[in-house]
Amino acid sequence: MKISLFILLVSIGFVLLSCGSSNNPKPILNIPFENTKWILYNLDGKEFTSENRTYIVFNTIDSKVTGTAACNNFFGKFKKNGSSLTFEPLAATRIACPELEKETAFMKAIQNTASYKISGNKLTLSDINGNVILVFKTL
Repeated sequence: MKISLFILLVSIGFVLLSCGSSNNPKPILNIPFENTKWILYNLDGKEFTSENRTYIVFNTIDSKVTGTAACNNFFGKFKKNGSSLTFEPLAATRIACPELEKETAFMKAIQNTASYKISGNKLTLSDINGNVILVFKTL
């Protein structure tokens, strides 16, 4: 009886171990540039937090960009060619809020964009010197 119980417990242990997750995580597929809600999490090398999520969405059909900065909505046009990305002057609503300084820093940084790179679920925008200025992620 003790041997049967031991064999049963060992068998259950093997079954449970075989159900564990693999040490090799599945690779994240590249997310499309267009029609994806890219949420800002890094601005000029510093973690970006905001009461309201700052995000950007690109529509490549008409080269329009929309989003929300810390307080206000913004919109405008962009040009993308290969890894090159530039924005025409963006317009925004003008609602006063406590996070206006963060919004101003974001809007200034986005106008300095010269290139982009997508890696997994991360969108990185860099300036003309190749310095990373904005990093976004998808959920």
